[in-house]
Amino acid sequence: MNSWQLVLIVASVALSALAQVLFKFGMQRVTSDGTALNVVTQIIKNPAVVGGFVAYGVSACVWLVVLKRTELSVAYPFVSLGFILTMLAGWLLFAEPVGPLRILGTLFVCVGVVIIAASAR
Repeated sequence: MNSWQLVLIVASVALSALAQVLFKFGMQRVTSDGTALNVVTQIIKNPAVVGGFVAYGVSACVWLVVLKRTELSVAYPFVSLGFILTMLAGWLLFAEPVGPLRILGTLFVCVGVVIIAASAR
């Protein structure tokens, strides 16, 4: 895997994580009182939710380029880096608890990604 492929993979994963953050941020502002149509209208008109869909769309387009240039078995494990980014975002932006077991599990994910990336050389 060359550095350009790695940049594209990280960009795709980062955009996907950004989409999750935008969805969470946007959905915190949606009230559940009212009809289902009212809730759906709030979601559709929510700039953060719309931004999340845009980020996902761009992420998917970048990912298609990744799949064109990289072995699937090498590229796909990097998607798990999104777990790390979203865990950090949840902790930093939404004050979500991050305990020792969650951190340990995240470190295992990191080690696995490094091993897979090393195998592609």
